[in-house]
Amino acid sequence: MRVIDEFPSRAIERFGSQGFTHSRLARGEIHVSLAELDGVIGGHEAASHQLLVVLRGSVVVSAGDESAELDEGAAVEWEQGEWHETRGQALVLLVEGEFEPFV
Repeated sequence: MRVIDEFPSRAIERFGSQGFTHSRLARGEIHVSLAELDGVIGGHEAASHQLLVVLRGSVVVSAGDESAELDEGAAVEWEQGEWHETRGQALVLLVEGEFEPFV
């Protein structure tokens, strides 16, 4: 057993992001990250298939002309190359890579 007290984290400012702190939790065929958001993850194209799950708080996600508000427990999925942006105050789980959601 290995107890992990803290994952390394860093502030992200790319794409005009503000108030976005990112911690990578695991990698392999997929990358799993935990992110604190108190502002915006600036608009960008998804580098791979992505799933964002709201663990605490709420966010507004946009993709092109579409937008939606997500509360705790809700999720959004983006395909590789899809432009998107996220705004709000939340703790989110990010999954990136080749995966298939259970829904």
